[in-house]
Amino acid sequence: MGCSPSKHLGLFYGPKRLHFYESNCTDMNISQERIDELNILIHVEIAPEDYAAELEKGLKTMQARANVPGFRTGKAPMGMIRKMYANSMRSDEVFKKLNDELYGFLEREKIQFLGEPLPSELHPDANDWTSDGEFKFTFDLGLMPAAEVQIPAKNDLKAYKITVSDAEVEKEIERLRKGQPSFQEREEVGEEDSVFGSFTYQPEGAEEPTHPNCFLPMPKVQSAEAKQALLNKKPGDVVSLPTQGLFADAKTNSIYLNVPEEGLAALAETVEFTITSISRMAPAELNQGFYDSVFGEGQVSDEEQMRNRIRESLQGNVQTMANQDLLTNLREWLIDSNPMDLPEAFLLRWLHAGQKKDKSIEEIRESFQKDRRYIVWEVLRTKLLGQHEVKVEGPELMEGVRSTVVNRLVRAGYQFNETQLNDVVARFMQDKEEVRRIHENLLEFKVLEAVRVGLNIAETSIDSEAYFELQKA
Repeated sequence: MGCSPSKHLGLFYGPKRLHFYESNCTDMNISQERIDELNILIHVEIAPEDYAAELEKGLKTMQARANVPGFRTGKAPMGMIRKMYANSMRSDEVFKKLNDELYGFLEREKIQFLGEPLPSELHPDANDWTSDGEFKFTFDLGLMPAAEVQIPAKNDLKAYKITVSDAEVEKEIERLRKGQPSFQEREEVGEEDSVFGSFTYQPEGAEEPTHPNCFLPMPKVQSAEAKQALLNKKPGDVVSLPTQGLFADAKTNSIYLNVPEEGLAALAETVEFTITSISRMAPAELNQGFYDSVFGEGQVSDEEQMRNRIRESLQGNVQTMANQDLLTNLREWLIDSNPMDLPEAFLLRWLHAGQKKDKSIEEIRESFQKDRRYIVWEVLRTKLLGQHEVKVEGPELMEGVRSTVVNRLVRAGYQFNETQLNDVVARFMQDKEEVRRIHENLLEFKVLEAVRVGLNIAETSIDSEAYFELQKA
């Protein structure tokens, strides 16, 4: 939870909002004062010579550009420019120097901290922001606990090796076949069929009757009377159908009867419905066209290959879930195994100061207790990253981004070739927040994996259905 020098603090100190700039540290007077094991004060002093040159340079630039009434552009006297702009520009330069020195000091001293430095409550701002004098600042800062991560010799963690039953393979085949159905003409109406036809009615205010073509899917028909009237009928038959309660609601009635919702009330209680055709949605046949549409052209050529591919896919997907669940349980076990004190008073102030919503300190305190485990994990993760020297290299990050893009496109139902994928990945890489999130996820995965390989964790074989039932328990 330590901060990078480019992040925005979003807190007020004196008349200016403090921002973080790239560090370009000097040898200003800066020191730390330890309050206790988890809290320090940082004192920073900025002398006039630390900012005077940049201030003068900025004022001269402003003079050359200023358009002051009564003077030609660039000809206003320096005294007037100084009176108009010096205070604002001085505070800008002071805060740039302050930021550089503060975060440069934390980096040089390798101080591991939580949250962000906050203006000290015990040393409020007493600087004169209207003159070229010395500026003094004091910050409160919460420290990361110094204790090393404890990894007990024994654990109750469980790892699962996933298998996939023949029944699960068949279930997936059926799902895929239903996802690419064909419509087969039927000779008479059955429970699973869709019935096409028309009826006659006189819309209110119309001079001539109308004959809407409609579509009645039998599984959705709610009226028992209508179902009984339609079953076993054939194309060309005329059936008396009730118009009220035919489907679940008025909107559905309107859709399937092809009558505006406001026109339903004008329908007679029963209408004479003429059946024109009957069809049933049938699962796709297992042929080369089906294999190509599911797995890609030429990738699968017979049922055995199809079943093997489906089994591998199901097993891989559930195994990935099981592995992630293990790492999640490992993370929780590490948190439980490492109770620690935190600089809670400081963190409450930091969370309260940086919030986007106007919450009271009591609301922040309640939220903090819920989020405490997350903060403890951030401490543990930071320490484990250092212990195991975990890094995410460029190719790993690129592969992580690519995998994320592919998963999102597949879930959204898009089809794409390699060129299109590369184009989407390139655009995705421009989203720094998304890339940062993927980088953090990869770091967490790698550090948990590094811990896992050093543990003796019992492994059990289990089929995918049993695994899902176990997760529900």
